[in-house]
Amino acid sequence: MTAAISTDGASFAVAAWSEVVAARGVVVAGSLYAAPAGSRVDAARALARAGRAVHVDLIVDPSGQHRGVTPVELAEVLSGVPEARVDVHLIPTAPGTNPATTTTAAAREIDAVLAGLDPSRLDHVTVDRGTLQRQASALERFRDRGGAVWLEIPCEDPATDVPDVDGLLVMLISSGTRHDADPASLDKIAPLAARLPVGVDGGVTPTIAGAAALAGARRIVSGRALLSLRTPNPHPKGITMSQNLPDSMRTSVLEGAKTLTIEDRPLPQAGPGDVLVRVAAVGVCGSDVHYFRHGRIGDFVVDGPLVLGHELSGVIAAVGAGVDEARIGQRVAIEPQKPCHRCRECLAGHYNLCPNMEFYATPPIDGAFTGYVTIESAFAHAVPT
Repeated sequence: MTAAISTDGASFAVAAWSEVVAARGVVVAGSLYAAPAGSRVDAARALARAGRAVHVDLIVDPSGQHRGVTPVELAEVLSGVPEARVDVHLIPTAPGTNPATTTTAAAREIDAVLAGLDPSRLDHVTVDRGTLQRQASALERFRDRGGAVWLEIPCEDPATDVPDVDGLLVMLISSGTRHDADPASLDKIAPLAARLPVGVDGGVTPTIAGAAALAGARRIVSGRALLSLRTPNPHPKGITMSQNLPDSMRTSVLEGAKTLTIEDRPLPQAGPGDVLVRVAAVGVCGSDVHYFRHGRIGDFVVDGPLVLGHELSGVIAAVGAGVDEARIGQRVAIEPQKPCHRCRECLAGHYNLCPNMEFYATPPIDGAFTGYVTIESAFAHAVPT
């Protein structure tokens, strides 16, 4: 974690992966929509201290009311965190509804918001195509006062027709959803970046962020993968299920060729971005048999205690900071690896080619012939119940 501040007994943390992306000259912005109401100024302060920007979604429903971040909270951020770099995304609908249904009340509220914004305190304002047309006069006045206007490019928009704007925000998931971004959506970035500054938003994970930066994105917006609220709990590195977890677990340990022992080992704890998985089943791979019989595979030599097993499934028992608590109890199949997220292959989205890869049950990395394992959340894939 790169920054954390206290707020009512909790703290906001900014994920360290953003440092790697920012080092490429990319602006990494945290979405305040990911922070609970009443704590968004603290979230903005944590982002600013970490050198990250602040992204504010102002969502206006058909009645003209705000959902999520409000103009009052935006004003509090601008006055309370003057050092923050802020951009605003005006969304004329509630998440999951049709933007084409924007009402007169919503349009009136968007006009009022635009009139009240100080362009000197904002990097830019992003709007969709409908708002660009309906609020053309208000947006023109905003630009006349020195403001910059970006256009939202939905994931289903081929972006072949780009109007006169100052930048583009490519959405990597559909509005109102909470899935990880589709890497195929990144194909839009390079051709658009040749014409205008491009940002990305929606389901951005560390891997997606690196790939987007490599493709030419100059601004990357991330919510829960970047910004997390940590609250005190009995397991400080994870949020556990309601029932208590055991303190130890039975583990099969390969001591050398044809030598296995059973040990009681302490449970690992889920770090930021990780999940703790209770192992349900593990396959025995040919590599496990080879290590057991010969104590090595090629250059990989068992020269110390090693836990075998990498073909596993299980149930998420706890989550680390930045991972949705709703994942607790989810049945998952595990992609048993840990890429570095820093090398060129990782930043291009080809994490499977990472030269620094750590893989389960490959010396000296322990595997899954045990009770519980930890893994990066993105590599714990949900399976049908």
